[in-house]
Amino acid sequence: MAPSAFGSWFRLPRDQPSEFEETADGPLQAAIMAFNILSATGFILLLVIFFTAWLSSNVKRVSTWYMYILAWTVFCITPFPVIGHQTHSNPPSFATCVVDSALMYASRPLVAFGTLSLILHLYFNVSTRLRRDQVRPHIVLCLLVLPPILYLVIFLWTLILGFRNPSEVEVEPGGFYCHIANPLPATIDAVLVGSAACAVLLTQALTVILLCRNWRAFRALQRREEYSISLSIIIRVSVFAILPTVGLAMSFTTYVPKLVGKYFTAYNIILATSSFYPFVMI
Repeated sequence: MAPSAFGSWFRLPRDQPSEFEETADGPLQAAIMAFNILSATGFILLLVIFFTAWLSSNVKRVSTWYMYILAWTVFCITPFPVIGHQTHSNPPSFATCVVDSALMYASRPLVAFGTLSLILHLYFNVSTRLRRDQVRPHIVLCLLVLPPILYLVIFLWTLILGFRNPSEVEVEPGGFYCHIANPLPATIDAVLVGSAACAVLLTQALTVILLCRNWRAFRALQRREEYSISLSIIIRVSVFAILPTVGLAMSFTTYVPKLVGKYFTAYNIILATSSFYPFVMI
């Protein structure tokens, strides 16, 4: 297909300035810079944490913890392809914008289901240890492969959708990243992330019920086993895994036209800071 079929393969066409673009030289430009800095900082620190835990013989982490950290690391790279081209007056190339859109849409379900995998693994660990058993390897394998498979499917689907509908690929109004001006990708993301958030809440409730019903056995298990799941770890993982997941689900309300101008910038900054929540679970 000829590049001209995309409007411009190398450069997106300039649109009429939006209410965001009109203030790009002020608070919005500062917000975009803050978003980029927070994303880059989170990316670097998460990689340091991941490899420190991976290479250290003294650090013991469940396999889904590594998946969780990697998911947030991938989430942080969303603005990287378009840094320096986050305004409608200086847009990124078409191909770059399509890739960035795919990264954005795929990373949100990745984080949501990466969190769900960690929370489910925690629940299964507590449940099986109380029965003096271990989590079956095939269960752990399913928890590990589901998030990346989902990420790959959404990434490729969005990539194809973008290349087949070039007129719908654009820098989103705030300039934080690219998106597709089609409600379908955002709707699918919202359903997936919302479902994962509900599943996380349900699993949290089941974990609390399990501990309440087996409190004495749980305390005895901690005294008997040197390497056991402590209550503090359960609380930290539960609280600081659920907050960004719920926030991610709520962020899709910013796609409501009446709310875009009021909350879109704030939500993106909040989402960028969400990548720092995993540090609490170190």
